[in-house]
Amino acid sequence: MSSKSPIYIGAGSAEYTVTQALNVISGANEIALNLLTVEDWVTLTDGTTVVDQFTNVDSNEYSAKEYAQGSQASTGGSAKDYATKVDGGVSGATSDHSSKAWAVGGTGVSDTASKGAAKEWATETTGTVDGTSYSSKEYSQGTQASTGGSAKDYATKVDGGVSGATSDHSAKAWSVGGTGVTDTSGKGA
Repeated sequence: MSSKSPIYIGAGSAEYTVTQALNVISGANEIALNLLTVEDWVTLTDGTTVVDQFTNVDSNEYSAKEYAQGSQASTGGSAKDYATKVDGGVSGATSDHSSKAWAVGGTGVSDTASKGAAKEWATETTGTVDGTSYSSKEYSQGTQASTGGSAKDYATKVDGGVSGATSDHSAKAWSVGGTGVTDTSGKGA
């Protein structure tokens, strides 16, 4: 049958067992304070750093929960901010943005010089992505004149010059005819 005592009794003497039990009892305050410190390391999110409850020494570090999902700026940004924040830079690292903002857009990434979300670089057709360049979709099939013409226009447009390069005509226009090719002197399909 096993012992129910939290103290190892084993084959030792009764005196030894009593001494060990008294040691645990006398250290109960320290144990309780250490447990409070452990709890702070795990859950503290009030913007303060963890202080050892027994020694009163400030660790100058935040809890695991603060680093994981908190909003304290001086942590340099929580894991949650780096993953999902789209309403500006990561708390504590405002020039950095989350992976979600870089993927689908967000404040400080969308329509921002030298930036732009992956989704915008892929699909934007209503203007430039970063103030100067266009998306791959715009270059492939768009109609904005300032792109110099899309791949689709250069391949298939027959009702005039390529958008953005009106003196150029598509391969199809040169092949089967089209506005500006068949009716213009010196040109023709």
